Amino acid sequence: MNTDALLQAKLSYKKADHLLTQTFPQLKDPKLLLTALEHAFLASASAMTALIEHEQQYKRLPVCKDTFDGRFSLLLQHHDQYHLPRERLFAVKEMHTLLQHHKKSPVVFSKKETLFIADDSFHLTPVTQQQIKRYLSTVALLLQTAERANQ
Repeated sequence: MNTDALLQAKLSYKKADHLLTQTFPQLKDPKLLLTALEHAFLASASAMTALIEHEQQYKRLPVCKDTFDGRFSLLLQHHDQYHLPRERLFAVKEMHTLLQHHKKSPVVFSKKETLFIADDSFHLTPVTQQQIKRYLSTVALLLQTAERANQ
């Protein structure tokens, strides 16, 4: 089962990377950033699932709630064991928060090469290509960690 999650993580990572490095520079459509963000988050969540399921199978991690917050909290508690910097894990949480913010947002618009997510009080949260690139480096680290654990 964890190999399915790992395959899903790799596929989602490739999609996000392609959108960010190939499609976005050609089309310059900031809405593609949101799609890349969604794929990057899906890749990170799947990598976390693959890692946790594998480690739980061998009783190296306790059981946690089968939610993003449950998996995030468990990895945060055991981040040293897997050589995962805390700030990288918080980048995954930031992706999750951005996507939740987008779901609740009444307005999303783009200007130049930036996507803006507005809340009810019209506070703007920008989403940029550089930001997604940083998230992808975090996803790559999670994927490497999950792959090492699954060998």
